[in-house]
Amino acid sequence: MQRAIFYARPHYSIPSGSGKHRIADMSKHLNAALEYADRGWKVFPLWPGQKNPIMSNGYHLATTDGEQITKWWTAHPNANIGLSLAANGLVAIDVDAYKPECQWNEYRGSNVFDAGFIQESP
Repeated sequence: MQRAIFYARPHYSIPSGSGKHRIADMSKHLNAALEYADRGWKVFPLWPGQKNPIMSNGYHLATTDGEQITKWWTAHPNANIGLSLAANGLVAIDVDAYKPECQWNEYRGSNVFDAGFIQESP
């Protein structure tokens, strides 16, 4: 079984969901994790600047429970956000457009992709 983890850097793209958990004095990472949970996406914390889960069970512990998410990001306020793609019914396409051998435009052709959520790394 292949596992997929989406690595989100919320300071680049914080979703504008329902915002029911959003509180101004929380960290941007916690705010974003709660926004993702509001969308029904199960999240878990990753080590800051990495794609590695903080907890040993990683993506198996992913949740939408606001209380648990708040506990995780209170303990690790700079933790990045992981999403278990399969558990959330999501698909990620990782395009390395900076590489000369990347053929994204040829692959994409005239197909239209929903760009509802785009994560760009610097």
